[in-house]
Amino acid sequence: MSRIMTDIQSGDPDRMRWEDIKVTQQNGNHKIINAINIPLPEQNTMVSTVMDVTEQKLAEIALLKSEDLLSQTQRLARIGGWEWDVLNQTMKWTDEAYRIHEIEPENIPHLSPKHVEISTKCYDKKQRHQVVEAFQQCIEKGVPYDLTLPFTTAKGKKLWVRTAGQPKFDGDKVVTVNGHIMDITEQKLAEQELQESNQRNTAILQTIPDIMFVMDKKGTFLDYHAPSEDTLLVKPSDFIGKKSKDILPDYLAELNDDSIAKTLETGETQIYSY
Repeated sequence: MSRIMTDIQSGDPDRMRWEDIKVTQQNGNHKIINAINIPLPEQNTMVSTVMDVTEQKLAEIALLKSEDLLSQTQRLARIGGWEWDVLNQTMKWTDEAYRIHEIEPENIPHLSPKHVEISTKCYDKKQRHQVVEAFQQCIEKGVPYDLTLPFTTAKGKKLWVRTAGQPKFDGDKVVTVNGHIMDITEQKLAEQELQESNQRNTAILQTIPDIMFVMDKKGTFLDYHAPSEDTLLVKPSDFIGKKSKDILPDYLAELNDDSIAKTLETGETQIYSY
């Protein structure tokens, strides 16, 4: 209120326009107002046009919070969004799309089609044609796409990304393409490590001359290893998925199941002969 009185007393026209003034009504409710004031010194009065912008400001605050939440979510999930306007040939990126590319937003003109050119160059040359062709097919024929490709950022960082595009139609014509780019490097490296580990384990197993079986706690055969199927008494199809009691003699099935139970209980290896 002190600011309002000071502005009025100043007589300065530039101080007669008020924006985002917080006021408290007699009933205790809080409002936000804008006002345009016209002083009439000769009449010792002032004419004011006051606008209640409370709902507008609250909506703006809610939108900012929502956008901030979206930005944080995208950053945590490492997913950037984008939209290509087919008619106007303009591209929009979210903040996370810039971060994945390692490009500062101010380095590319807003809505510039250069976004497409710069992003395309980040894909490895051998696979680049895949994303280019998929993007064109999406624009021209409305065919969505979802690709996983190696990617190099503007700063030279090696990544794996998943990129997808979805057409939006006006009648039978594609008007925009909405998509995302997701940094899946950690997932891809984990998959490669698992594959390499499986290959190492397979190589080790192949050097073991003994027959080995994988069973669950109920005695069901899940998998096996043998130098060759000729060393097995029955075909794998006859025992995989079946319990020991369905395959072995009763006394041996009981011995086998007891050994599994003791192993699970003690965590120790059980040895038995038959």
